Amino acid sequence: MNSILQQPALEIENPNYNDIAVCVVCGGICTPTVPSALSGDVQGRDWMHPWLVKAETGYLERRRDAKYARSSRCQEADPIKLFEVLKFRGGGGGFNLRGGESVKIDTSDVEMYIPIHYACFGLAERFCQFRTSCDFNFIKFSRRSNQYRVPSRIGHFYEIWMQRARMTEPGSKGVLHSPIRERKSYLGVMFATRLEVYNAYIDHGRLGTPVQEADPSANKMRTTLIILSRLVRLDKRSGMPSPEYRTLRHVMESHLPGEIKEMIFDKLEPFHNLSHRQLACTRVLLPEWWMDELLSGRLIPWLFDIDKSYLFIVDLRFRTERPGEHFDINNDLDWELLCRQLGQRRLFEPGDILFGVKELENRWHIWCLLDNALLESGFPVGRLF
Repeated sequence: MNSILQQPALEIENPNYNDIAVCVVCGGICTPTVPSALSGDVQGRDWMHPWLVKAETGYLERRRDAKYARSSRCQEADPIKLFEVLKFRGGGGGFNLRGGESVKIDTSDVEMYIPIHYACFGLAERFCQFRTSCDFNFIKFSRRSNQYRVPSRIGHFYEIWMQRARMTEPGSKGVLHSPIRERKSYLGVMFATRLEVYNAYIDHGRLGTPVQEADPSANKMRTTLIILSRLVRLDKRSGMPSPEYRTLRHVMESHLPGEIKEMIFDKLEPFHNLSHRQLACTRVLLPEWWMDELLSGRLIPWLFDIDKSYLFIVDLRFRTERPGEHFDINNDLDWELLCRQLGQRRLFEPGDILFGVKELENRWHIWCLLDNALLESGFPVGRLF
């Protein structure tokens, strides 16, 4: 009732207060700071508050320079800036920055302001750290056609985000009146243009927090305790490699120089999209190796906030289960099985290892969106990548 009584005044002061702006990374709504049709619990999700991202003036012009474009390692210091929004009144024109400046999502700007969640920007930065740490060049070496260009820096993503904004209302320039769209519809998130529609849809099927509203931010304690609670003791009967792998392990341990072994390990790709058949453990590598790779974030990069300082909780749990029995956290737990489970194609369906962990499910969803981001051909922003 209060929202109905407030509506006439709101429409005069904030005519677009129920128009949706979405985060360009995850497709989730940006919550207004003025009264709106949005329910109170959603309004209180601080991580969904909008921020804006924008390149420094002249950045795209410098990118068009042939010398700049040819240098694959050329990267300005923080050319993409993040701006805090103190007041958001809905739609593409309702943003007030710290200091009072009013800005808009305007497709006629050479370098546009683009809406984003602070947590999603942080995940995009993490994703870029992962890609740039790989040996091969993602721009030149890709399973996808080279014409599409695979991003590995925030500057690359910014140009993709600008392109999406301009493709949302093709043929028109000015303030964007629709939420920014993505070529795969943000992999199925609830997408609407008005908060009344979004709110009704979410409320109708609500069973706790919807995945797209669950905070994907780094949380060392939460992530570590969730992931490490899935550990089980190593079955000593299956702790040795099968006969076909035993010779390989013997050669690796006895004959290969340490630097050669390191080169082999460094070439191992992160675990992602493994088949059910790949759940079978080979036992070629020791449990301690799998533990180190998981805790470092190298093997499963989207779980970057696992913190080994919480290992004492795991140690205490297993020692308490069998008092007086010798226990070595490095070698007596099945770290290989855990890594293979976390690398599966399905993680969040009933019966899967992370079913019901909505914060991590949303993070995984965002990581997949970043991994699928491509520059579309036929809609150039300038000389890109």
